[in-house]
Amino acid sequence: MRTEVTITVSMDPTNFSVLAHCNGKLYEGTSCSTSDFEDEANDNIRVAEEGSEFLRVDLCNGEFAGGDFSRIRLTVTNTRQPSI
Repeated sequence: MRTEVTITVSMDPTNFSVLAHCNGKLYEGTSCSTSDFEDEANDNIRVAEEGSEFLRVDLCNGEFAGGDFSRIRLTVTNTRQPSI
């Protein structure tokens, strides 16, 4: 089983919020190079300046007696770097 995760974060310069996008893909097989695609899911969140939010993506093999799953949990925190 293999899970691939792609995370993209972009900032809105008008209010300094960030938009975070998470894409997860689940592959099933006996090796890490398997191409047996099973599931894909996405989550998007907007995080205000000085805020923090959670991204959640759940992936599942829906085949009979599959039972494989992957849970992706990320915390996105939008704070400014302290001045030096």
